Amino acid sequence: YLMVHTALELLDDDGDSILLNFRTKRSRTQVRSWIKRKCSLTYRDRDRSARTAFGKMLSELQEAWQRRELSNFDYLMKLNEMAGRSYNDLNQYPVLPWVLSDYASPTLNLADPAVFRDLSKPMGAQDPAQADLVRQTYEQFDDPDIPRFHYGSHY
Repeated sequence: YLMVHTALELLDDDGDSILLNFRTKRSRTQVRSWIKRKCSLTYRDRDRSARTAFGKMLSELQEAWQRRELSNFDYLMKLNEMAGRSYNDLNQYPVLPWVLSDYASPTLNLADPAVFRDLSKPMGAQDPAQADLVRQTYEQFDDPDIPRFHYGSHY
C-alpha cells in the first residue's frame, strides 16, 4: 500500500478479498506471522520455503489454460493475482497486454492480422518513428549513476 509494506491482502477461493493496512510494517509482519502459524496458506505465499508449492500452482494454472479450461482473461487475472496485483491498491492494479493496433475503426475484423499489434515488439516500437525516438533517447542518455534504459517507469 502506497509503496510501503504495511498492508496485507487476504483472498478466499472465490476471489473475494480484503485489504488490511496496518500502522507499521512491524504490525503487518506480526499479523502475517500469526496467520501463517494458524492457516495453511503456502499455495499463496511466495516465501522461499513455499516456492515449490507456488511453482506447482503456477504450473497447474498454465496447464489449465493450455487445456482451454480458462479463458485468456481469467488466466491473465490469475497471473496478476499470483504476482501480488490487486484492485485494492492502485500502485499494484492488474495489468493486461495491449493486443490491438486499430483504435480508430468503428468495427474490427478480428480475422485481419492488421487489427493486432506486433507482439514481437514492445509498445514503444510499434511505430517506426516512435521506435527511432526511443532508440535516440537511449543513445543520448548520459548519467554517471543511472544505467541506460529504453523505457522508464510511469510512477
